[in-house]
Amino acid sequence: MNREIKFRAWHIEEKKMYEVQSLDFFFELAELQWWTPSDIGETHNRKSVMLADGITQQKEIELMQYSGLNDKNSKEIYEDDIAIKTSMAPGGTDFKGKIVFMEGCWWIANENDAEILFTEVDELEVVGNAYEL
Repeated sequence: MNREIKFRAWHIEEKKMYEVQSLDFFFELAELQWWTPSDIGETHNRKSVMLADGITQQKEIELMQYSGLNDKNSKEIYEDDIAIKTSMAPGGTDFKGKIVFMEGCWWIANENDAEILFTEVDELEVVGNAYEL
């Protein structure tokens, strides 16, 4: 089974979401990338940030891993996204929660309960994330 491994990052100080180009765990760096509109289309931008300060362990970013799943609108589902799982089964119930990875698999969880994220019969929709409320 092939699964795409990728991350995005919430920059804590800038309060902005970035795509992660690369991670270097030896030097504790993440290279972030983004595109900005320009006269000739879009300009590709990059910058490196520390995953954690070596002395205080203060983080610049929060990393979120891609779950390998997309929602009903083909939007990629990442850790810390807020999603609604709509039941398509008769008598089923809808469930809203945050995407988390625990016990070896992806879950949608709220303060009361948790359900396994993967589903063949329910519909998933990302409605936000834990940082951009």
